[in-house]
Amino acid sequence: MPSQFIAISRPDELVDRVGDWIEFANRVGLVAPFCGAEAWIAWLEGYAGQDLRVFELRQEGRLKALLPMFRKGMGLHMACESILDYQEVAAESLDDAVELITRVIECEGAKGFSLTFAQVAESSLLDAALKDERIARLASLQSRYQSLCSTVTFPVRGQNGVLGSFSGQQRRDYKVATKQIGTAFPGFSVEHLLGVEVTKASLEAVARVHRDNQFRKAGPSVFDEANFVPFLLRQVELGAPLSLSLLRENPGGEVIAFNLGYFSRDTFFYYLTSYEARHAALSPGRWILADSIRHLSGKVAGDSLRLDLLSGEEAYKKRWAKSYYKVTRYQVIPWRFPNLPRVAAYSALYGVKAVKNRLLDRLRTDRLNDLEHETTSLFR
Repeated sequence: MPSQFIAISRPDELVDRVGDWIEFANRVGLVAPFCGAEAWIAWLEGYAGQDLRVFELRQEGRLKALLPMFRKGMGLHMACESILDYQEVAAESLDDAVELITRVIECEGAKGFSLTFAQVAESSLLDAALKDERIARLASLQSRYQSLCSTVTFPVRGQNGVLGSFSGQQRRDYKVATKQIGTAFPGFSVEHLLGVEVTKASLEAVARVHRDNQFRKAGPSVFDEANFVPFLLRQVELGAPLSLSLLRENPGGEVIAFNLGYFSRDTFFYYLTSYEARHAALSPGRWILADSIRHLSGKVAGDSLRLDLLSGEEAYKKRWAKSYYKVTRYQVIPWRFPNLPRVAAYSALYGVKAVKNRLLDRLRTDRLNDLEHETTSLFR
């Protein structure tokens, strides 16, 4: 029986599909939890407004593939692209993923739309699908380097647990910071929250720290967006494994530092962090990361904990990283005569960016030579 292609464009159509989408995402085994249905649904409800376009591939009513997108101008973009590190397609197989994307190209391309996949992790199902020759027959695929994700895997079953897997410098840093924080705040406390333990109050407490200390970085705090805390809370409500660690001056007191991420399948995806600038000399951000690793190592089912530091070139990530993988931006422009100027423009633009990225790669050479290129599949 031929598969059925369904395009969902009304917010009220989401309501009856929530359970089905979550069950499907769990069934196909999406590796990164922020690429799953909980994040998509929370984002579509809070951010997409009337411009959502979610595409399903079904056979005899059974979901085979799912692609959450939204319209912006004459382009289709992936849900969550503005606030999460990369996105993924959910599908039972590569063939199902390719069939769904080709059906989207045929349907939306006829209306003049192109497709933007702003952040695609290498070795992901979406990466494999976009590179498939069946896509190339229907559309021009333009790509460029977007970012680098740093990772490290710690054995956790040694005599001293995960701390014994830290480098000598990392152990010393943790010990010194513990002493410094204890001297400055004798009653300091730490909270490690997971899933439903994450509350509105805890998120609002870290939101203040992030907003107040964003001056150290370019751009506004993501917590400036009124929808962001509700977006996180909705994920928790739907079952997403959010992980939130807070370092406080004392139990229930002011937050000194925090990190926010996801913990799933023995991997800690490290998403957001900040600390009070006036306490920088105590290294609270470095301490809370090390203590989060120590805490989560006790929850792994296997013999190791993988830390995925996600996108970013921050110096502290370089101190932890042992391996990396790349994230790429893809522009998919249907092969139609009116689109030829757009194809030419993107080809020229991405060509210039490719030259720039090659120059930057030379600057990264020393760092990358010290790291292993992680090629483990990000889909099952």
